Amino acid sequence: GDIADTATLTATDDVSVATILNAGGTITLTARDMASAGSLVSDNGGVFVSAAAIDIGNANAAEMLDLEASAGDLMLGTGMAGMAADLDATGEVEVTTSLIAGGAITIDAGGLADLGLIRSTGSSVTVFADAIDADTVQAQGGALMLTADNGNLTLGSGTASTTATLQTTGGAGDVQVTTSLASGEAAMISSVGDARLGSVSATTGNVVVTAAAGEVTGVNGGNANLAANGMDADVLVTGGTLARLGTISADRSIDVTADTISVDSATTADGLLSLVADAGSVSLGSGVIGTTATLTATDDITVSTLNAGGTISLTAGG
Repeated sequence: GDIADTATLTATDDVSVATILNAGGTITLTARDMASAGSLVSDNGGVFVSAAAIDIGNANAAEMLDLEASAGDLMLGTGMAGMAADLDATGEVEVTTSLIAGGAITIDAGGLADLGLIRSTGSSVTVFADAIDADTVQAQGGALMLTADNGNLTLGSGTASTTATLQTTGGAGDVQVTTSLASGEAAMISSVGDARLGSVSATTGNVVVTAAAGEVTGVNGGNANLAANGMDADVLVTGGTLARLGTISADRSIDVTADTISVDSATTADGLLSLVADAGSVSLGSGVIGTTATLTATDDITVSTLNAGGTISLTAGG
């Protein structure tokens, strides 16, 4: 249906829009059980849906998009909002294709957040869920924060104009960045399990990776590539059993601690290199270090080439 002004649909059972509801003003759907729609389009207002469970093919709001599933799953094919977008469900949240908003995007799921493309063109993106599986997340005007509190966090690629934070806080969840994470400011990865990273880079801040009870590696048996490109920026890695790294670069310092450490290449412009293997070996392919280089291991130390502006110190227990 086409409505010139606002459209309000309320039911003590289900609310269903079989094909499309187009309104000049705000669209509001309220149902005790299921709210479903093929397409909801507000030309000049917001789109607000509240029900136990929600299934919407397309939601397009000139202003805010607010979907709340109070006792089940929230399914959205494609969403657009001129202002903020808020998706909240006690169960799973699935965005099959994309959600694009001019303002902040907030997604809160009691189960899995299964996401296609999530993009805020003018603000931040925040996702909190038991587990997260996201293809692409872009916070083009603010911070990116993804938190999985009872499972794994998997991200294909992510960008943030300010800080980027990816973390698992429970359920022995791993953090995996399949392709890349790039932030304008600091990039922070924290995992209660393993951290499997393609590449992580920060334009002006530090890159900090922590997986104190697990491994820090690349994806599918590869090596993690880390870059802190800003002035006085550091790369800081804390691994549990293993830190297997590819190309690491920082303007200031590189500091890696784990049981066993393997680094293909390490470069600092003005700072130091510290590799400390507290229950195994250290292997370094090549290093070009601005100041001092300190490699410490309880087992063997293997270095192909190492050039430092200051003191080089190797301490091996093997």
